[in-house]
Amino acid sequence: MKINIDISVIIPAFNAADSIGVLVHTLLGEPTTLSTEIIVVDDGSTDETWTVLSAITDERLILIRQENQGVYAARNAALAIYRGEWVVFLDADDRVAADFLQERLRTARE
Repeated sequence: MKINIDISVIIPAFNAADSIGVLVHTLLGEPTTLSTEIIVVDDGSTDETWTVLSAITDERLILIRQENQGVYAARNAALAIYRGEWVVFLDADDRVAADFLQERLRTARE
């Protein structure tokens, strides 16, 4: 069975406990007409980043935990598993509007 995912969001995170939860919840709050997966790579955080992420129970959230290797290695780890038609890269401290992904997909498809 083929999974049809519109957008894969890739977010590297390092010591982002104060910001990552807000970003992930905003993205997961997008309309259900949009098929998304959110891949967060905890790149060796020493704060509570992993705890914050692990508390989010949504099948669209994919978590990867690795030793600190830097932002590019974190993005590459996510790129190795993404399944979406489109990829959006965000940083753990980004703030986005409630319809951010839907607007990006509309623009990309135009």
